[in-house]
Amino acid sequence: MATLLSKWQELRKKRKQETQARAAEVSSLVEEWRSGRRRRQQENQERAYVVSTTLNEFRSSLRQETQASLSQKSQQRMLRSAQQQQELAEFMGDLKSDVQSFLQDFSRRKTTEVQQMRSKNQAELSQLSAELHSQLRQHRGNLTMSVWGNNSEIKVYDYIGNKQGVKITEIEQALGMTRVKTVDTLEELKQKGMIVEREQLFFLP
Repeated sequence: MATLLSKWQELRKKRKQETQARAAEVSSLVEEWRSGRRRRQQENQERAYVVSTTLNEFRSSLRQETQASLSQKSQQRMLRSAQQQQELAEFMGDLKSDVQSFLQDFSRRKTTEVQQMRSKNQAELSQLSAELHSQLRQHRGNLTMSVWGNNSEIKVYDYIGNKQGVKITEIEQALGMTRVKTVDTLEELKQKGMIVEREQLFFLP
């Protein structure tokens, strides 16, 4: 009996020791887990700090690079704009000069053409005027011949017009015409109705 009680006590003591040992082991594991957890949290915080710092640096660097790029592009645009304005001004100057040269050349050509045309027209007009005067003189001569017949008729007609009532002998003596020529001329004027005869005197109608 005493032996069983002693064995039971030893077994109980042993179990208690094992339980304490397990408890100590569990406590050690828990403490180790907690320590690892704290370490991981600290590492995570450090990583987060590093990431945050890196991200902030990246953002700052990106912002600076972007501002520098924008500034550079703005300067380039301003430079291109100034160059384009200068090129445009030069182009407009060249264009204005070309237009003025073209207009001057065009004006000279037109002036020359107008002068040549005017000279040609004047020459043609002079030729036409000369031809017209020649035709008029010829027509006048033809008309005179068709109306009067000859110079004798004109002389006789004018003489009768100035005297109004003349004899045939007076006409012969005044104009130095023969009797036959005078009679023929008077007959032609009477046939044309340009003179009339009354009592051997001749009058204008």
